[in-house]
Amino acid sequence: MAKERRHLPGTNTRFLKQLEQASELADLGGGGPSELRVFVSGTPAAGAVLFIYVAAEHVKIPANGNHRLYADLPPAADWVADISGGSGSIAAALLAGQSDGAFDFPMGDVYLAPGDTLVITAPATADTSIGDIAFTLQLEPADPSEMPGPIVAGGGNYGTIGMV
Repeated sequence: MAKERRHLPGTNTRFLKQLEQASELADLGGGGPSELRVFVSGTPAAGAVLFIYVAAEHVKIPANGNHRLYADLPPAADWVADISGGSGSIAAALLAGQSDGAFDFPMGDVYLAPGDTLVITAPATADTSIGDIAFTLQLEPADPSEMPGPIVAGGGNYGTIGMV
């Protein structure tokens, strides 16, 4: 059965062909890096949980990865969001009184096993000038054999970052 092509009002055949090719490329996968994108609308409350991610497969968040942090309305002073897993802090998202920020991974690369959670939390003291924050974290597939330390049944990370 031949593929039926429907033209939407205002579209042309060339555009539809480009869209089809892009869709085919997206379906290839490839196991390369992907991104975890988070947008927090408005001004976060003190200590608010901004985002929770639950890993569906083994992933690595490289400490020197292509991570981005931006606030449409910059904070009045330094603003530091905590990124934690299981048993404690594993990274920080830093906005030093400006719109563009950076990430700090003091213990190096972060590995997550299926079921592990990653939580981004706003600082304990609210900054009412900050608003509309976007986080982008690079994720890479991780082979379970490359994970630091033994795999704990039921998920949980281990080794250098001490997640449970």
